[in-house]
Amino acid sequence: MRRFISVVLILAGLCVFLYPSGQEWIQTYKQKQLLKSLEAIDTEETLSDIGIGNSPEVESTLEPSRRDGEVPLSASEWQTGNEEERKRALEKKRQDDYAARHAEGILKIDKIQLKLPILTGATKKNMNLSVASVEHTGKPGQVGNYAIAGHRNYTYGRNFNRLGEIEVHDLIEVQTGDEHYQYIVTDVFRVKPDETWVLDQSKKKTITLITCDPMINPTFRLIIKGELVEKSNF
Repeated sequence: MRRFISVVLILAGLCVFLYPSGQEWIQTYKQKQLLKSLEAIDTEETLSDIGIGNSPEVESTLEPSRRDGEVPLSASEWQTGNEEERKRALEKKRQDDYAARHAEGILKIDKIQLKLPILTGATKKNMNLSVASVEHTGKPGQVGNYAIAGHRNYTYGRNFNRLGEIEVHDLIEVQTGDEHYQYIVTDVFRVKPDETWVLDQSKKKTITLITCDPMINPTFRLIIKGELVEKSNF
């Protein structure tokens, strides 16, 4: 019952539109920095190394937090460079730490020029920052239903804004460390917010992308489903 309620809340809470604003600009900047940090993580790290799975709700975004295990600068790092350089170094450590703890991969859809970090857990904070995996669904590249939810912001190209352009046979890519998974789109359809069956598990290796629809006064959820067609190592 708790899982059903959680899923309904996730599907119902997708449609939060953000107009261009100072706050959204900050979130977009953080998203880009997080993506850079995630891409820079040593490719020898595995999914378990960076904490993939059903982790607790994220307690913070990119702000520093000792609770999130922030790694302080070393004495030598503090002693070298000027104050501005030290601030940049500290910010980079915060970004890298957040990526290592809360980002489980990168979602790419070349057709719509989408490249976003996938955060673990579809919490409000995570989804304001990027797209996020739905807890208690599958994992990338494995048998099951790997579900990813995202807001369909008004700003062109932000998060799942252009997801409505996806068609059957388009490719969806997920990168996790040195693993690269390709899914081919098999279904594009719409459901009501309470139709949580779209998150049910599968006997195949599948992916499900979820966002709100239509763009204005949304009453449905746009569902993109795909099946794994290729796995490769970088």
